[in-house]
Amino acid sequence: MLSPRLVAAPFLALTGAAADDSQQQSSWQVWRENEYSQVRYRPLKDSPLIEISARLKVNSTLSGFLLFLQDYSNIPNWLSNAREARLLAQLSGRENIFITHFDGFWPVKAREMLIHSTYWQNPDLSVEIAASDASHKIESSTRTIRIKIHKAHWQLLPLTDKQLEVHYNLIASPEGKLPLWLANKLSLRAMWKTLQALHKQLPLSKWQQKSIPDIKEYGQ
Repeated sequence: MLSPRLVAAPFLALTGAAADDSQQQSSWQVWRENEYSQVRYRPLKDSPLIEISARLKVNSTLSGFLLFLQDYSNIPNWLSNAREARLLAQLSGRENIFITHFDGFWPVKAREMLIHSTYWQNPDLSVEIAASDASHKIESSTRTIRIKIHKAHWQLLPLTDKQLEVHYNLIASPEGKLPLWLANKLSLRAMWKTLQALHKQLPLSKWQQKSIPDIKEYGQ
């Protein structure tokens, strides 16, 4: 069984969403949605990057969702374009540094993303996960391009004891020579594919039968 310590493997978004209020000037544009998920975006103020916001309603417990995220061997099955993810350092019970490798495909070169993540539970039982770029903490031993994370945030809202509304926001730069217009298009597509995979796989995951001792579920 995995340790009950969160490793918040993020959705792949080469450019993405969760800007400070001062940056949130443009109106949201819905890119795609269905009855349980939505992906939308807007430009950032004084920046060529876009902001992507994802929302997903899914059948899962809080613990089940968090443990699903840290099942490293399974990550390539739901995280779009991910080839591998692994834990690099466990700083505390709620803090980790991990790396995710993404496959390259023409004209996009292979990339990697280093994240320092931490989580907490609020009095209303919602869980928040903050992630920051950890590239400066570990030198690269390869020529793989590193995605730069500017800001990332998850929010898990329990609707019932077995249903969540998940919000995910991220600002990141693809780095390298990839044109941003192409990165934006690929990011939106990858975000949508990831949401659909999560909606399908998460409710059936073995982690729905497990619990994290310091996470209080809806109705407890």
